[in-house]
Amino acid sequence: MEATPTAVGAERNERSQANEWHVVSGRADVGEPLSQGLRVVRELLNGSNSVLFSILPRGLLFHAAAGNDSARLAQQLVHQAEALHELVQGPCILGAPVAANGDSQVTLLPHSPVADSWILAERAHRDAAFGLALMRLRPHEQVVPARLRFAHTVFRDLALMVRRRAAEAAPPRKLDARWQRHRFAGLVGGSRLMRTLFRTIEKLAASDVNVLLLGESGTGKELVARAVHDSDLYAGRRFVAQNCAALPEALLESELFGHCKGAFTGANFEKKGLFEEANGGTFFLDEIADMPLPLQIKMLRVLQDGEIRRLGETRTRRVQARIIAATNKNLAQEVAHGRFREDLYYRLNVVRLELPPLRRRREDIALLARFFCDKVCARLGRDALRFTDAALSRLVEYDWPGNVRELENEMERLVALHGDASEIHPYMLSERLRYGSTVDWSLERLEEIHDLHRATEYLERAMIARSLERHAWNKSRSAVELGVSRQGLIKKIKRLQLLRPDAATPGQEGSRATCQLQLPFAEEWSDPAPGAEVYAFAAE
Repeated sequence: MEATPTAVGAERNERSQANEWHVVSGRADVGEPLSQGLRVVRELLNGSNSVLFSILPRGLLFHAAAGNDSARLAQQLVHQAEALHELVQGPCILGAPVAANGDSQVTLLPHSPVADSWILAERAHRDAAFGLALMRLRPHEQVVPARLRFAHTVFRDLALMVRRRAAEAAPPRKLDARWQRHRFAGLVGGSRLMRTLFRTIEKLAASDVNVLLLGESGTGKELVARAVHDSDLYAGRRFVAQNCAALPEALLESELFGHCKGAFTGANFEKKGLFEEANGGTFFLDEIADMPLPLQIKMLRVLQDGEIRRLGETRTRRVQARIIAATNKNLAQEVAHGRFREDLYYRLNVVRLELPPLRRRREDIALLARFFCDKVCARLGRDALRFTDAALSRLVEYDWPGNVRELENEMERLVALHGDASEIHPYMLSERLRYGSTVDWSLERLEEIHDLHRATEYLERAMIARSLERHAWNKSRSAVELGVSRQGLIKKIKRLQLLRPDAATPGQEGSRATCQLQLPFAEEWSDPAPGAEVYAFAAE
């Protein structure tokens, strides 16, 4: 018999919450994954009472427990919270014999803060760890090392499940009003192009027509597909996605249309296709231009008649699903070159949505940068970072060939490497953003700038940057080419804050003297941390 739910009475500091010491002990529900996982660990290690908990700076937080005396085990753990916080520095098993150590990824420590117990643990990040404590029925019994490792694997799955549940249950972080106004069904943007896209998606809410999404890689085609699916008509129904370039032709046909038992070698059972899985909902076909021509013919029949035929079968099956197709290629050109069927193209091209690349909606870059940065900070439990005007200028000037995906990755990098800072400065950005050939110095950008002062500054910056790049940052040669004096060129480089990718580090020996006045963050590098990257200009 399992014990009834019990609350653990423990001393708490002022910051603790009352429900932090609640132990969910009671009859395990076989359908509850946490209880099921605890049962598996108990059977593997021949234990009795077990408790799954988190180790936090303010104390312990219990998630699940099993056993008649699990409350007493939890009480003992509460008294050893500080010791656990010190001991758990990575994947480890406390109370395990050193002789059983057979896996370098999991550290086995012979000492456990709680007598006669196993404690499986791992650290999630600097301020939090997870643990599973298990009382041993026979403390002196030897355990096979393979059982220990497998038990720790089960425990890590349980810890991951707890983290996911906490993330789902946590209230969404409130964005400022300006961001909230520019959000639509998971998409973020305030530019004219994005507002037009949002209005079009709203109009598709009451229809079931097929949609063709065109856009470069990283523009968010699947996010737009989900936004269309979550409209009034299809909200709550199945959303199935498949990348047509991910599988060879034979496997893709079976994946899309299904097969019957014995249809081919290895077909030992009947399988539904994705069209059947998406019946009544939305089927998103990514990279549709890479679908082989024979499958395009079968795809055309689905769109015309709403019928499919599994591999190896003679009868047809009715399906009804909205098709959203996406590609980063020019389908009209693919049709002209005979690589895509013209009739299928017109069947898919009922409503066409063209997703603009990030370089065509630069007014959204600062908004997206703040959004992604705040999102990553919230996920890692860090304070939000601010961007200096100079850093935002660098982000806006960059061409972003990887579009929104590349911007999101850059924000994750910034938070990971500089999350302890309060502001983001230009020197913290990746080298390709500080200065690189992918920065859009094209004169076509002038058409997007309507302010005369900004346009003049941009043209000046573009010409100087191009000249410096051509002459490997030889200022004398660039000055001659541009028709200005060398000192005048150096002053312009300072004023425009052009960064050299291979700049000398302060204190580096050489014939060049560093010029602190050229950097807006000069006060930060007077005493740099050991091994830190510091970028400066060198005056020749």
